[in-house]
Amino acid sequence: MKWIILTAAFIGGCTSIQGSREPESVPQPILQQLYANLKMATSLGFSERSFNSCGTKYHDNEKCGTRNFVSVGFRLLCRDSEDTVSEVAANLRPLVSDRVEWKLAGQVGYSKTNADGYGTIMAVTKSSAAADRLVLIVGNQFLGVDINQARQIVVPTYWCRQ
Repeated sequence: MKWIILTAAFIGGCTSIQGSREPESVPQPILQQLYANLKMATSLGFSERSFNSCGTKYHDNEKCGTRNFVSVGFRLLCRDSEDTVSEVAANLRPLVSDRVEWKLAGQVGYSKTNADGYGTIMAVTKSSAAADRLVLIVGNQFLGVDINQARQIVVPTYWCRQ
């Protein structure tokens, strides 16, 4: 498997934000059922499948029809420096968080990372998210990445101090 390492300082959008709101999202049991029924990949990176919402337990406020189920497996790692670096970071540690807010294709939600920094995002969108940016927010820090590059993401050390 090929790993893509992104350094937040090179991505643009690595900054602080203030305030947050509780996002509305699809209930977790429905997402888990769609995940299993659509046989989504369980690896790092972006995966998307179209499905017909008619006849499923997924309901939005519009007529049923074609929707896209999106799954993003990611890993957050903190490097041992804060500034822009010209060398490859050698000392990486996992970012462990019970609250990683995400924004993707008009959807918002929360995920968490495990002891190794791995997390998963699941969402239902009206159109393909393949050309969208994923925004991740931990504490007061946020960054945006192209959805197709959201695999292993390396951020400055102060992200791990949130």
